[in-house]
Amino acid sequence: MNNRATEKHPFNTFIQPDSQVLIVGSFPPIKFTEKIYENIQTANMSEYYKAYENNRQNLFTNEDISFYYGSRDNLFWKILTKVFNQNLTDKDSIIKFLCAYKFGITDIVEEASRKIRSNKLSSLDADLIIIKPRNIPEIISSTKIKFILTTSEFVTNYLANQFCSIANKPYIQTLLSPSKSASRAIGRLSEYKNLKSSNKIKNTIDYRVMKYNEIFKSLVAKIR
Repeated sequence: MNNRATEKHPFNTFIQPDSQVLIVGSFPPIKFTEKIYENIQTANMSEYYKAYENNRQNLFTNEDISFYYGSRDNLFWKILTKVFNQNLTDKDSIIKFLCAYKFGITDIVEEASRKIRSNKLSSLDADLIIIKPRNIPEIISSTKIKFILTTSEFVTNYLANQFCSIANKPYIQTLLSPSKSASRAIGRLSEYKNLKSSNKIKNTIDYRVMKYNEIFKSLVAKIR
């Protein structure tokens, strides 16, 4: 089964002994991950990775940050920039921010393969073939983590299974997806429609900022 692991996570878990909130995602976009080319060839997936790499839209640019949620197509750090009024535009500023607020960050997957959809590599969480998961309960065992924030229901459900047999489990809450591709689904929410029609927000980014502000500011008040 391991010869299907075609990609490895490029970043270590970032967590400090005094971290109290852990932000958990799934797996980085394809352009960020470390490729296991021998396994890609064995699984007859070379043509799909070559096609991906030949697409100029998939190239790593100076708008991307080599860290969690670093894709220019992800809104996570842009949202938190507005919530905390901080300029989170590079890895150094993000690390400083995480340390200051006692936040840690990681993903649930260490190694994975991907399913093929419409004759190309799928970036959907649901199409990840998880080869080697990260053991989140073990990762936080020597920390002070009390709260976990996930960025998708997929991750929340996965963690629920990991923590199901643990007595003192942290509180897990799901954030709205920071992916631009989630904007259409957010736009269909009744609350979003009502707020927009009453001119309280302008777009789905404003809505995310509002919801993130409620959650993050509440957690910060609890851990300070």
